[in-house]
Amino acid sequence: MKELLKELKTFSKLNYSAEFSIIHSYNAEYSGDHENMFYHLKDALIIDPQNLEALERMRNATILTKKYDESLEFHSKLIDESPYNYMAWYNLGQIYSALSEYENAIDSLEYSFIINSNFELGYLEFGELCMLTGNYIKASIVYEEYLQRFEGDSEVYANLIQCNIKLKNLKKARECAYNSIKMDPFNDEAYYLLGLIYKKLRNWQKALNAFHKAMDLDEEREEYIDGVAEMYLKLKDYKKAEHYFDMLIDTSTPEEQYYIKYILYLLKQNKYNKAKEVIKISEDAAYSPLFNYLEALIKFRQNNKKEALLSLDNAILESKEDCKQFFKWAPELKFDKDVISVINYYK
Repeated sequence: MKELLKELKTFSKLNYSAEFSIIHSYNAEYSGDHENMFYHLKDALIIDPQNLEALERMRNATILTKKYDESLEFHSKLIDESPYNYMAWYNLGQIYSALSEYENAIDSLEYSFIINSNFELGYLEFGELCMLTGNYIKASIVYEEYLQRFEGDSEVYANLIQCNIKLKNLKKARECAYNSIKMDPFNDEAYYLLGLIYKKLRNWQKALNAFHKAMDLDEEREEYIDGVAEMYLKLKDYKKAEHYFDMLIDTSTPEEQYYIKYILYLLKQNKYNKAKEVIKISEDAAYSPLFNYLEALIKFRQNNKKEALLSLDNAILESKEDCKQFFKWAPELKFDKDVISVINYYK
């Protein structure tokens, strides 16, 4: 690369061209000199503000150097001089997003595809950021526009399904789910989302079928197994529900919420010993101060009040704020004088 640069330097015009600065940026990147990469790309864009290669590389250089403020100022100047520079607007949106200035980021990204209606990445990044910030109406509109303008995309359909679920447009969400599955019959996420739709519609059997299909396609996803287990609970098939809960906690890295859900189910079934076993298993795979409260709750349910109060004392000592959740599980204990005495001790 260095030899090539020496040869190019013999051509005086190239010394002042955007292309030559871009070549310098590649050399700097190859050498690990990201700061010079950044400044060579600035030089290239001063010469040619519309150079797509330089703009795309500038986005990466900004991330590598974390020069977000300087890059923000520079891209703003580029846009002042050339307001229809769609890639500069896109870069500006990315910078604002990195700075957590999401409203400015959304506005900038929107300009990128308003200026260039064929700029797919602008639509997609805009939609994702709208979803991230909870603006599901804007996200759904842009995804609908994307699907009309470009080839169908199962991931876009999945995002559109989620938007419509959030907006409670379940009919539209279901239609999108079927479109996604038709496009890609092996899209496990689409089946899972279809299961969520039927769950909201309280159609437990159809939800179960959809969750089962998702699980058939990816048997390691915790939320799929959880969906199956929960639907068997709704259908009062407790033996199968317990089977899938067991399968769930046998996955490689189950989250604490799944342990908690299973333990609470076992408590309702008066399966106290099995609940204790699940808590013990959880110690090696996940951790939550709530497990201490659940241990106390099991002992209360077994009428082992002395041990229960000791466990509750330990739980409060470790995480006092979780006491509210404990009373949601066992509201009757709010009025137990011994329980109140333990809590008051830590006030």
